[in-house]
Amino acid sequence: MQYDVKKRANYKNFKVFKDNRLDHRAYFIPFGSRAGADIELTKKRYSSDRVQLLNGEWDFKYYPKIKDLPDPLDTDNVEFDKIPVPGVWSRYGYEPPFYTNVKY
Repeated sequence: MQYDVKKRANYKNFKVFKDNRLDHRAYFIPFGSRAGADIELTKKRYSSDRVQLLNGEWDFKYYPKIKDLPDPLDTDNVEFDKIPVPGVWSRYGYEPPFYTNVKY
């Protein structure tokens, strides 16, 4: 991959409105039927029969260094910990959290 030197100065070129981004798209929630959409949207957006929440307890394995990662990684023979999702793995003792003075 070759870096385009001209793009390095895009931040001061006001003719560049967007660069290297996807087009806008509509956010929607799929439903199996019109009746289901009419009823369910008044409750919760994730109550659709076609939406699967990824919240819950997930398998997690932490490797402090990339050289500690087995090659090949055989997930059938790895002893996993469990962490809650959504969550931040550094809050569960795997490394100290990193703080910044800016919002993500």
